[in-house]
Amino acid sequence: MALISQGSSADPAFGTVVVAGGGTGLASLTAYELIAAGTTSTGAMQQIGIGSSGQFLMSNGAGSLPSFAALPANNFPWTVVTAATQSISVNNGYFANAATGGVAFTLPVTAAVGTVIRVSGMSGASGWSIAQNASQQIQYGSVATTAGTGGSLASTNSDGDAVEIVCATANTLWVVQNSIGNLSYV
Repeated sequence: MALISQGSSADPAFGTVVVAGGGTGLASLTAYELIAAGTTSTGAMQQIGIGSSGQFLMSNGAGSLPSFAALPANNFPWTVVTAATQSISVNNGYFANAATGGVAFTLPVTAAVGTVIRVSGMSGASGWSIAQNASQQIQYGSVATTAGTGGSLASTNSDGDAVEIVCATANTLWVVQNSIGNLSYV
């Protein structure tokens, strides 16, 4: 509350200071609560809330107050693969753990630009390879695999060889972003 002018013909009175007068337009606030601008340039400020421990403040777009939200769960899951073959999905990681013969992974037929796949060998496993579908290719530094179903990228040593590939051209071109060990390509 502040002493506010009532004009030249009246005594000042205590009241809530409006935004145009340098106030919030609110009579009271909750301790530690965040506030945001009003719905107009002179509208009363709005209280957002406090949220809970571990939450973050998320934008809800223009014309909406932000809100508190829980942090997303691990959005990059990992799967241990013991089978000889495995189709792989975008935005997933895979540990190749086949005892003999390795794991033959196959790229997904459809993938959006920017989607990621990670593959890693496990200690004592027999390695891994990533096969392509028709019209697909994997760029590894300055070289690329043979285009189509004849091309592949493979580990040369199962213990710890790993690769991260990112889709650079929807459905067709994958680029190696990170690798550990010595990988081979066909």
